[in-house]
Amino acid sequence: MNRWQKIAWFNLTVAAAGTVFAVVLAVIGVVKLTLIVLLGMGVLLGISPVLFGKKQGRIDFDERDQSIRLRALFFASFVSLWCLIAQCVLQVFKVGPRGSIPAGTLVGTVYGALVAFILAKSLWTLFEYRYGKK
Repeated sequence: MNRWQKIAWFNLTVAAAGTVFAVVLAVIGVVKLTLIVLLGMGVLLGISPVLFGKKQGRIDFDERDQSIRLRALFFASFVSLWCLIAQCVLQVFKVGPRGSIPAGTLVGTVYGALVAFILAKSLWTLFEYRYGKK
């Protein structure tokens, strides 16, 4: 397993576990702890390339890795955009055209799009390495 697969598995695990934990805390009603979990998840996802650093003397990024990364970024951008659009449409149906939504909902919308991006990118990366062209 190369560095990029390790990063994808780590991001997938952190995003899935953090989301489940944050949703459970939000349902219980512990808002401050939910925000701490989301912040911690963001920090872990941000430093994942540092955690799985490049080893000295090894090539960890060739043309195949670059094409897989670009396809994963394209797919994740597509999924994230449609997730953001779906969340906006859902809010219009929820509050109506003249209603207002709380500021926390906007943060949740951005968080949802970010999580969708990370999950889609990680899943597509793992899919490409497993089933893509060799």
